[in-house]
Amino acid sequence: MSQLNKTMKPLRTKLLINNVLTVLISFLVFGVLLGYAMFRLSAGLERFSSERTQAEKANLGSISSENIGRVREIYGAALESKGLKLLKKDSASLVGMIEDNSFSELRRFLEKTFNDDGEIIQASFFTAERSEIKAWAFHSRQYPKGLELPIEYQRATSSWKAKDVTGRLVFVWDPEILRLLSVNGPVVKLGKLELADAAGHTVPTLVYDCVIPIFRRGSLPADIAQARKRHESIGYLRYVLSLERMERTIQDEKAALEAGLQRAQAQSELAAGLGRKELRALVSKILILMLIGMGFVLVLAYVFSWISSSRVTRPVLQLTHVAERMAAGEYQQPISVESDDELGILAGAFREMGVAITRRDDEIRKAERQLAEIFGAVPVGILSIGAGGLVQDKYSGYTEWLLGSQKISGESISALLFSKSAEPFSPGASEAIAGLPGAFGKPEINWEMIKFFLPSEIHFVLPPKHPDKDHYFGLIYQPIFQEGALVRLLVVLEDRTGVMRAQLEIKEANLHKDKSVLRLMQLRKARPDTLGQIMNEIATLIERFGRAVVGKDEGQVRMALHSVKGNTRILGLTFLTDLIHGFEMKNAVNEVDHRAFNWSSAQEAAKAIQEEWRESWALFQAVSGGHGPALGAPADGGAVPLASLENVIRQRTLESARLLKKEVDVHFVSSPGIALSTSASQAFSEVLLHLINNSLSHGLVSGEKRGQISIAVTELNQVITCDLADDGSGINVEAVKASAVAKGLITPAQAEVMPTEQALDLVFATGVSVKQRPDQVSGMGIGLGSVRSRLEAVGGTIHVAETSSLGTRFVFTMRI
Repeated sequence: MSQLNKTMKPLRTKLLINNVLTVLISFLVFGVLLGYAMFRLSAGLERFSSERTQAEKANLGSISSENIGRVREIYGAALESKGLKLLKKDSASLVGMIEDNSFSELRRFLEKTFNDDGEIIQASFFTAERSEIKAWAFHSRQYPKGLELPIEYQRATSSWKAKDVTGRLVFVWDPEILRLLSVNGPVVKLGKLELADAAGHTVPTLVYDCVIPIFRRGSLPADIAQARKRHESIGYLRYVLSLERMERTIQDEKAALEAGLQRAQAQSELAAGLGRKELRALVSKILILMLIGMGFVLVLAYVFSWISSSRVTRPVLQLTHVAERMAAGEYQQPISVESDDELGILAGAFREMGVAITRRDDEIRKAERQLAEIFGAVPVGILSIGAGGLVQDKYSGYTEWLLGSQKISGESISALLFSKSAEPFSPGASEAIAGLPGAFGKPEINWEMIKFFLPSEIHFVLPPKHPDKDHYFGLIYQPIFQEGALVRLLVVLEDRTGVMRAQLEIKEANLHKDKSVLRLMQLRKARPDTLGQIMNEIATLIERFGRAVVGKDEGQVRMALHSVKGNTRILGLTFLTDLIHGFEMKNAVNEVDHRAFNWSSAQEAAKAIQEEWRESWALFQAVSGGHGPALGAPADGGAVPLASLENVIRQRTLESARLLKKEVDVHFVSSPGIALSTSASQAFSEVLLHLINNSLSHGLVSGEKRGQISIAVTELNQVITCDLADDGSGINVEAVKASAVAKGLITPAQAEVMPTEQALDLVFATGVSVKQRPDQVSGMGIGLGSVRSRLEAVGGTIHVAETSSLGTRFVFTMRI
């Protein structure tokens, strides 16, 4: 049976269905009208029940509101009175302790009061003298055993700074303290405070904040006011009373209201249910009678429809059989249907259509043979693109050689041609390529909008096994429209490989000449007093980088390249700087994707960097008149005055600051007469470069403030000590711990209890860094581990001497 016969519904079935549906719809309309009447009756009953329920809800709501207001008024007055009594009673007890300097007894007294009274959620005694505020006792739900002395109030953060019983430094936020310092007598104020519970979670809490100033025994409010003007020390007793018990009482009242509402709702539903039960019984009887009548009528309708439809369906079935055979390709079919109505006209049309299709089929086969011969002989690539951007069966034989593939028909033009381009397309061309499949079947205006953006040339990458590496094509597009819509697109591929390769060779030669001129201009712009020193340092570093790549020493590769980049930025050798920065970005230590170091990439980068360096070195020799050392020559071992490095250090610092858009002043001080060996000089220069870049990238903040970096060098017994300090934002200890945990150097539990001094030493662990993304100054995000390794290689040490929000200070030593 053909596909047509599988999906077709017989005509007789359709006639039967139409007749039966007519009767069925009539019954349904009647049923809907009846159901609407029943619905209106039920709605009336439910509306009456709902009105009664709403009345009871309103009555219960009014009663509950009155009860809640009464509870708030009574409990609030009681708690306010309790606060005043506590302040007066306990302040009298504390006066003697304060006058006798019995602060230990005072702390025990407050701790016992706090633990004995569950409504007190914070108890403290503090003193204020001028701008200094200190607490001698502080208990809260988060710290029931109190905080350890000293407890100092930080105005900048509005919080108490102290240590808990475990010795951990904590900050307790308390913005109300400054407001309480102005009271002269006992004060109890209702308010809402952000207080921390025992778990440390901060929640808004409704409280009575109670405070009384304590000066001397028998002192009056006027005495306290005069003492405050004289900037004398004044004590303050403070209790914070919780209103949680009142809130629980209110919640109980609300629960009682909900219970009443539920009882009212149940009574309303019971009354409505009695009415609905009788209504449902009546509707059920009516529906049963309707179903019985509907069944009888449907049987009669089916019998009469079957008899009347036979006269129509018999000739239709004959024509259906003829149509199936013609769909299978048998166009000359005998048709015996004779009728004077539409069926007779349809039978005649089938006979004429069979003759016309047979004649057209012969003409198409002849044209296809001719087209195949032309496509096989033409020496250009021709593709025919149809709906959805798919390549059709007919294409020139030369196309397979141009594209290096025999799998062409049925492929999308984007996957077959455009996705193999060696160079990325412009945004407009990419958008036009993406919109090409959707242009088929659309009006001509759609094609006009994208044709100007389609690429006219393409550098095509051939498959690996093809004898050629790539081809260059010129593209010509020829659209075909039918009834104003695009139905086919011819794409002609012109082979321009020979011409383009010749042009590229000429362009490469010119580019090499241009780069040599730019290198020479860059070297001539460098400062003459530091050019030779920096170039010799770069030569040594490049040699060390090459040995590190061969030995696969990742730390030395990173350290050497980062130092080279710092020097090339000073000289303006942008080609070499960009090569190094590109390599660093590909192999950056990243806490997000944890990419492994790519040694294959390192070897390729080493070749490119060393080749670029040879070009720059040759030009340097020419600029210096050939008086510089030979490339790769060993160091002469002579002493290098430390003072001679100052200009290089200052230049590198200012250049790095410029890249980061920061302002910085550099202060360099050294003891007179210090001279370093060549190897020590290079190690000193590298370490200082890395530490200064660390301060610029991590410590100093961009803005109107101008940063300060101070470097002081002293010498004792052939050992130099370098002290480097900045006035930046300091080291984020928590971020350092998080990086060390991510690297697996410590566990989260160890990080939680680790002292600050030990945590600061983690900045010198390999790979630990708080830098999320590398930049031109911070390098590959490897931290200061390479600095310690470099110093240890020359017998040196390094540590963080000091860090805070006001800056960081590093101290390192090494032999000269």
